[in-house]
Amino acid sequence: KKLFEVFMPSDLMTLRPLALELNDVLSGGKVDKVNMPETDEVRLQIRVGGENLVLTASANPTSPRLHLTKTKKENPMVPPAFCMHLRKYLISSTVTSVEPLKDRVVKITFSGRNELKDATCYHLYVEIMNRYSNLVFTDENDVVTSALKTVGIEDSVRPVMSGLKYTPPVQQKVNPDDFEAVKSLILSFSGDSLSGFLTKRLNGVAKITVEEILKRADFSGEVNEQTAERIALWAQKFWNAYGTELFCPSKTEVPAPDFFFTPYDGFDCSPCKTLNEAADLAFSYADKCARTKQKTKKLVDAATRFKDKCLQKIELSDKKLSECEKADEYKVKGDLILANVWKVKKGDEVLSTENWFDPSSPLVEIKLDGRLTPGANANKYFQKYQKLKRAKSVTETQKAEAEELLDYANGILEALGRAEPDKSLSDVEQELQNVGAIKLPKNQKKAKKEPPSKPYVYEFEGVKIMAGKNNLQNEALTFKTASPSDVWLHVKAEHGSHVIVFSSAPPESVLTFAAEIAAALSSASMSDKVEVDFTKRKNVKKIPGKLPGRVTYASQTTLVVKPDKHQTFLV
Repeated sequence: KKLFEVFMPSDLMTLRPLALELNDVLSGGKVDKVNMPETDEVRLQIRVGGENLVLTASANPTSPRLHLTKTKKENPMVPPAFCMHLRKYLISSTVTSVEPLKDRVVKITFSGRNELKDATCYHLYVEIMNRYSNLVFTDENDVVTSALKTVGIEDSVRPVMSGLKYTPPVQQKVNPDDFEAVKSLILSFSGDSLSGFLTKRLNGVAKITVEEILKRADFSGEVNEQTAERIALWAQKFWNAYGTELFCPSKTEVPAPDFFFTPYDGFDCSPCKTLNEAADLAFSYADKCARTKQKTKKLVDAATRFKDKCLQKIELSDKKLSECEKADEYKVKGDLILANVWKVKKGDEVLSTENWFDPSSPLVEIKLDGRLTPGANANKYFQKYQKLKRAKSVTETQKAEAEELLDYANGILEALGRAEPDKSLSDVEQELQNVGAIKLPKNQKKAKKEPPSKPYVYEFEGVKIMAGKNNLQNEALTFKTASPSDVWLHVKAEHGSHVIVFSSAPPESVLTFAAEIAAALSSASMSDKVEVDFTKRKNVKKIPGKLPGRVTYASQTTLVVKPDKHQTFLV
């Protein structure tokens, strides 16, 4: 199962009944608040029928949408300019209508007042077209006053800029509600795949919806007058589904949260009270996954850059250490000069002598500075010796620190490889900030330190088991949550989660279960057999002054298990 795989038929056939349902629910409602929790998402709090409803309109390229939502998001301290513009005109306005237009565009009309307090109306156009999605705000004459994404005259045949007349996108395709046009289109087909043919030529209809229409029309593969009429009729029924028996909002959980305005064949659908409720369930999941994927990529890039930086430091340290290996040579040269003072004459630039420090006593040539005395030349070599000796100690320390940070970066990358759409990503971001892999903008204050997010929680045979998702969680779980008598587990000699069994003497089956989890939550998760160490928590010690999650342990026993995350046992 892919974490970000969603099948939602976010096409005109689905958007139309969704917008018509919004029209019935929101008409007459008063706008109380306007917020933008994301740079591409607007949320309107609308008071209607004694209830506060939240309408979300997003132009996110991977999850564009328009629906009522019950999810909550934090708003930025400084609202974007588009948000401030909407607040200026929409606060205290009334929703007049929500109207689906041709293609995937919804027009929301508000009645309010302008700067002179005269009654007027405004329009918010929500264009749901993947990467071309946009939110455009216009006055009563459809003149654009602001837009989430502006498009210049030189960049497009349909510019979107303040002061220009708004024109909705137009596609030269057949509208699904035009019975005769759809019928003629089908009769003109002569290829292998009618569903692919219609998907390319019907306006705003996804392939999955076309396939559903063909199934309901009992299309067997032969195109004739009768089949063309049946398909065109079902396309018309789908278009006018809202308010008919065909309209039956449905949701599904497998393989991911999904929604349909009528149950689609091949999906395990269950009825939902409203289409907006079903859409909220699916879109909230899709949005969370998309933003998690986006944030994960950002963190992976930062961790990778930090890793490369550590590798460069190690490489430079190796070069310096290689130079430091010559330190003893400089000391020998200085000693040989002092031992052969009588042979050195003023102005000599080379001293040829036997190296008595070598058992074979080879003849060596030592470069001299003719301007210096023999003692000064010897002292020059002794200074180089002392400098390299000091440098070796410092460089070894720097290399050890860089290697530890490299190992830490690898651990972060391993944790990001199994990241889930939850707050744990913020923990990883905090870790990267702490080691300087992510730097805050100069004008941005460091955020208040938050407690680590919640780890995995299991229950097996009546015993509670917890596993960390990142280094901050691992440290909190091991040294704050667990008691000294609890059992601590970790994969042997690999990066992975700290796992705690909350029992002083768990049965062997529980230890094996916990070890399988520890193996699955590690860099060795792809192996068939993984060694996992376990010991009492009191035998685990934090390395003083080191990075979070770095520990030493003793008195351990090793189990060999097959990795298994045991997701069905998650609490």
